[in-house]
Amino acid sequence: METGILESNGMMKNTIGGVQMDSQIFEIVLRSILAFSIMMIIARILGKPTISQLTYHDFVVTITLGALTANLTFNTQMKVWNVITALLTFTVIAYVLMYLAMKSRRIRKWVAGEPTVLIENGKILEGNIQKQKLTLDTLIQELREKNIFDVS
Repeated sequence: METGILESNGMMKNTIGGVQMDSQIFEIVLRSILAFSIMMIIARILGKPTISQLTYHDFVVTITLGALTANLTFNTQMKVWNVITALLTFTVIAYVLMYLAMKSRRIRKWVAGEPTVLIENGKILEGNIQKQKLTLDTLIQELREKNIFDVS
């Protein structure tokens, strides 16, 4: 049997089988399901680069979409449709930038950055490794993961 109790703070508490449940819990569960579903759809639309392949653009998009999704889930003061509108707007911006980066080298350099040569003719370019804020150990580990055991 379900009954409702209005508390002094204006919140409605529901009692289900003798257990009191805050009405916001149900809303947060629904918002969480909605946020997760939306993020899965957005991830499918934008593609799925691995973490090691994230560009600056991908990183910013990931962090921002995560923050918006967290707001959708936990900030019950915000209207669901406002957050969904922000999520969709940001997704469109990210998708357009991704599309333009595929079509234009100049935009691709701005969005993804320029590639840096780390090994040339079997020689490790330590200056470029430092510019990329990598260590020699990290480079060697990455090479081993690609089944490259000899730098030359």
